[in-house]
Amino acid sequence: TNEEQNGYMISISQRRVRLLKHLVMESDLFKIEPSIACDKIFSQLPEKSKGRRNSCQKISKDKFDEAMRCVIATSNDLKQNMSTDTQRLLSDLLSYIFTSFNSSESDGVDAKEIACGFTVLCGGRKSDKLEHAFELMDKDNDGLLSRSDMVRYLFSFLTVLLSISSCPIGREPREEFLLSMDGNPIKIDENTLSRLIKDGSAWATTQVFNSANHRQMKDGQECINFDDFADWYTKGGYTSIPWLELLDLRKWVLAEVQ
Repeated sequence: TNEEQNGYMISISQRRVRLLKHLVMESDLFKIEPSIACDKIFSQLPEKSKGRRNSCQKISKDKFDEAMRCVIATSNDLKQNMSTDTQRLLSDLLSYIFTSFNSSESDGVDAKEIACGFTVLCGGRKSDKLEHAFELMDKDNDGLLSRSDMVRYLFSFLTVLLSISSCPIGREPREEFLLSMDGNPIKIDENTLSRLIKDGSAWATTQVFNSANHRQMKDGQECINFDDFADWYTKGGYTSIPWLELLDLRKWVLAEVQ
């Protein structure tokens, strides 16, 4: 962020990683393709809002819950492998994720944002998740994201990553996962976390547009396509937003799974 301490460090405990590993493996979320998960979420939208790329499509908590049941039901082994305890813990996690996208406590959350963010818990490579989410955020279907689009794009991933890293799950309390740049723990509440996610997404977007090559102008706004974003990230952008590496569960949650 642009605050005096120049940002924050995220520290995720081994205990939390083991819990996430248990949840994504027993639910088989780690086997589900991101595009399939997103389609299940969009299938719960009202008919009149489907296909409207330019509109802000809202999904309610009830419809999100139904979408999650549909996502998990895509696993043929669900009834045999998923215990009641795991179902409860997973429900806690997914409810917290929804709440994190609903800081204004409205009737619903942005379906595109929560769909893109949810892919963090799915299988697949980081690059595939990034590209699919980029396409979803491309409201004009022209292969370009503006600065405001990029903020939403990065916000969706950061919201889920910070939510699953810190939220209380079952009897597991909220974890103190945020450190200042000098390594000191920082106490945060829901409002502070929401602000940090927004500020972090805005700061990251500034890094993208200030450094990436081949930016384009559209309707008076700077825009960028996915190939140029990926090129920027590969050639050094990863040092600015290294948390995108966590989109690949194999690099942390499933690191020991062959």
